[in-house]
Amino acid sequence: LANPTTDDNGDFSVTLNPQDLEDFTNFYIKVTLDNEAVKITDPGYRGRNIYFWKSSVINNLQNSTYDFGTLIMDDTFEIRSVMNMYHWIKEGYDFHLRTIGPIDQLDLIWEDNSTIGTYFDTFMSISSDHIDPDQFDSAIILHEYGHYIMFKNIGFPANSGGYHNLKDPSTVGIAYSEGYAHFISSQIRNESTYLNYKYKSEADNTLDYHGLDLESLELLSTGGGRTSLDNQDHGTMFSDRAKMEGYVAGVLQDLADSVVDGDDVFSGGFNRVNDVVNSSLLNSSVEFYDAFMNTAQDEDQRMLFWAIFEQNRQSFDYEVPTVTLVQLSPTIYTMEASDNVGITRTEWLISDDIVGTDSTIDISSLNLRDGIYDLVARAYDQEGDLRGNMERVAIHGANIIRNKAYGETSVIITPSSSNKPSKFNYFNSLEKPTIDPNMHLKGVLQNSDEDSSKIKTNLIVDIDDNEDIFIDGSIDGAMEMIELIDENGQIVRTIPRLDSYGATKITGLSKGKYTISLKTLEDIVNVPFYINIYTLPSVPNLDFAKMTNKNDLDFENTTNNIVKLIINGQSYTISLEQKITLYFDEGYNNIEYYSTLVNGTYQSDSKKIRIFVDSIVPTVELEEIRYSRGDYYFINFHISEIPSIFRVNGEEQFIGEFLDLHSYIIANPDTYMYTIYLEDSTGNVFEKTFNIESLIEPLKEENSKR
Repeated sequence: LANPTTDDNGDFSVTLNPQDLEDFTNFYIKVTLDNEAVKITDPGYRGRNIYFWKSSVINNLQNSTYDFGTLIMDDTFEIRSVMNMYHWIKEGYDFHLRTIGPIDQLDLIWEDNSTIGTYFDTFMSISSDHIDPDQFDSAIILHEYGHYIMFKNIGFPANSGGYHNLKDPSTVGIAYSEGYAHFISSQIRNESTYLNYKYKSEADNTLDYHGLDLESLELLSTGGGRTSLDNQDHGTMFSDRAKMEGYVAGVLQDLADSVVDGDDVFSGGFNRVNDVVNSSLLNSSVEFYDAFMNTAQDEDQRMLFWAIFEQNRQSFDYEVPTVTLVQLSPTIYTMEASDNVGITRTEWLISDDIVGTDSTIDISSLNLRDGIYDLVARAYDQEGDLRGNMERVAIHGANIIRNKAYGETSVIITPSSSNKPSKFNYFNSLEKPTIDPNMHLKGVLQNSDEDSSKIKTNLIVDIDDNEDIFIDGSIDGAMEMIELIDENGQIVRTIPRLDSYGATKITGLSKGKYTISLKTLEDIVNVPFYINIYTLPSVPNLDFAKMTNKNDLDFENTTNNIVKLIINGQSYTISLEQKITLYFDEGYNNIEYYSTLVNGTYQSDSKKIRIFVDSIVPTVELEEIRYSRGDYYFINFHISEIPSIFRVNGEEQFIGEFLDLHSYIIANPDTYMYTIYLEDSTGNVFEKTFNIESLIEPLKEENSKR
């Protein structure tokens, strides 16, 4: 009748037109989890359903004002779950509205006891494993909302998908993306700790937790355990700093918050940090460091910023000071020193001895004997990097004699005392894939050092019939695509990104020469990558043959690596490089799991063939019949496995990808007999007629009273 929206206190009111109420006197309130902030639905099989709660029916409502009072939702696991997720997403939405501005509605998917995982990928999915129910963890919900905020406002950094955790290095893209999500979660909750709770077991409701304190950079665990991130295997290695999401989260938090913490006496506020994040698509915390340092107003503020970055292991200052000697008089020199961050101290040296620390020195005050000396002016920056400028001078009495024979100025650089390299080397930190000994390595695409003459972006490979290509590697930059080009110059395949969890496989190629070409969105010289190209002979397809038992299979003679299989009297020839082993699997329900069954009967590599023995006939059970609205009813059938053919009374039915409960919709039903026909991909057939009269007549009678 109407669709009011509650205010922030949950209050609502609605006015109904009396003409609309002539046929209605009984009412109820339906609360739907769908508003400007978020829509929460189940995964859906034939369409996703929005979660809702319905109040009890108000009977005989008259033409007057009615106060529903305070509506208390049912205390069920489902209601508690969806309302907690709604609450925290609404908190995140309101935070974004206050600090940044409007943001689109989030699409959130959740289902009780689902283990599909908690992640964000254009929509949010929250896992509901009963041991680790993420729908009750505010930190995790808002962490994923942090990914949503980055996705909507600026986009994800390059190579930001893949496995990660709080204590180990991943990639610079993953660490930057995950660190930002931790930061957003902390800012919305106004808490510096990020905790993930889980039960000890389904039988034991005692809670364990682990997480991170963004202020102290400590890993947290049940019972108050605290371990510094620096104590991890990789924590203090400079090359891994930009790959640690905990360090990234810590520096973002310190730059924004007002907590005085060690060298952190700066309170920039959320917007100052977030404005830099959203200024351009940054691909790592190294790029964020440069961008944020550029916002400093003066040298004092640059030094303050650097101290905060350094405290969180995120300082990446690769510039050394510049020093110029200026002779003010025959005996007085001054040094002009500058640095992109700041100068921390200066030194004058003669014969490697420090003879002064001010910016100006008077040689005559040093009481030097007549002779030729090397006068060195050195300046240090905050990271301990230094640069010296030397001038060779001749001392005669109290005067300095300079002439072209020995008075030319030269520059020297003394190595830093720290273990920091002169430049953050993405190339050295690039993870190179291991070589699989069972595959044929055809070549490598690489830019794995800083020598631009060694960059290799194209590779020509010879492919035999039934040979597959595998592409495995890593890239620390924005990859546009990998193209596979045939001998005629035609692009036959494109790969938009590399698989984070294993090799990317290209199948179905005909014999010939192919060029594999890598394209990047950035200047190729600046993008480190190392990509192995393998090939592996594939096993030819067999037409699917239904087998009722293993005795229906036999061998004929095997010569020259040619194997003949006879299944139910039908002969199949397979050419293999190696000796084969047969595996038998009886009775699988989730047929979509074996993707190779679509075109054949095998799942194999060059060493084995898997024969699927399917003697199980699919079944259908009548689950329920329920009234929808008007004269529409749902007949729910439970199906034991996903069929190839599915008909109801001779009509083909849609088959969902993960279907196990099929809803058949009928209107004003006068037909009570429904014949279900199922056929699986192996030819097993089920057919049964259901009489629904005794089930649907009571529903029709009840509906007629409405």
